Amino acid sequence: MRQWPGQSRKRPKMLSARGRATNLALGALIVLTLPATAVADQGERAAVPTQLALFGASESCELQHDSLKDSNDFFGKDIIQALVAGGIAGAFGGVFGGGSKGPAIGAGVGGILAYYNARQQQAAGNLEALAISIGGDARNYGIAMDKAIAAFQALKQCRFNEAAAIKADFAQGRISRGEAQERLAKLRERFREDMQTAEHLDAQMNQRQAEMQAASDELLASDPQARTLITEMEQGPPPPSGPQSGQVTAEVARNSVLREGPASYTKAIVTLERGDTVIVAGQNQGDWVPVRLVDGRTGYLNSQAFKRGAVPTPARPMDTAWENPRKKAKEDLAMAPPASKATVETVEATRSNLKRRESYGNEIKTAQNDSQTVFSMN
Repeated sequence: MRQWPGQSRKRPKMLSARGRATNLALGALIVLTLPATAVADQGERAAVPTQLALFGASESCELQHDSLKDSNDFFGKDIIQALVAGGIAGAFGGVFGGGSKGPAIGAGVGGILAYYNARQQQAAGNLEALAISIGGDARNYGIAMDKAIAAFQALKQCRFNEAAAIKADFAQGRISRGEAQERLAKLRERFREDMQTAEHLDAQMNQRQAEMQAASDELLASDPQARTLITEMEQGPPPPSGPQSGQVTAEVARNSVLREGPASYTKAIVTLERGDTVIVAGQNQGDWVPVRLVDGRTGYLNSQAFKRGAVPTPARPMDTAWENPRKKAKEDLAMAPPASKATVETVEATRSNLKRRESYGNEIKTAQNDSQTVFSMN
């Protein structure tokens, strides 16, 4: 009996015969309304009820389902509108806070360049500010993509775990085959609805990625120096046409194999013929001479490839930029104007997001294929 403040605790009075009869009737009514599995068996089935039997298959995956729906809602918004809004409460935890405080002027502007035009208007002709804002959006969208992928993976795994629990209940004799099949059928239908949400999210992400890609392309088209940097980072600088100042050459005296390292067991690059000219790239490493070909390839030749005493010491080591083109490109990027540097970073962030998009698409296909067996008793 609940004791209210100020009340003294008293022994409860014994129920009258009429009261006991009333309680018995109520107890019988409750028993009649319970599921048969809760009262019919006092053995293992009643003693070990499953979560599925008590709450239904939808309850245990509710949080994962809501997280995926939040991602779907986020990517369904205009890019600027979504980011200025600060993300989705609970799902993205304010990741996008602190961005632009201006209005979502991109909303309602038609065409794939709507987002770019909106950011361009906000930048008011400042190319560096434009590149920084688009790059920041791309990185924040990358975070949102990662969270969306994680949300789908979690929901898929939760549904698959539910299916495994149903099969385990059947295997251990807690439910009949017919009941297991019925529950799997309901779970399969829920997963079909989940997949519809996931596929709609895929379409939304694809649209947002297309807008980001268009903005990135516009930035790159307006910055020749950024385009040069991107080319260097992708392909490396063009190889020199011949020996450079301060470098020395040597003639190959017999056919010899150019190898990746200073040892005969390392990978062969090319076989050089007698009379070929190479550029000496540094000090000998034992019996091996580091060389560079005129086409830019580098490697090692055994000293026996040259006439005795015909390999001079180079005046300086080979420029390491030719050995590591990307290192040279990064050095150039560090020295680039701020606007060009921001543009390159934006392009790289946008390309990373494209890989995320492809990853999410593959996740959907894999889940669709796996579901064919997960929700089946066969």
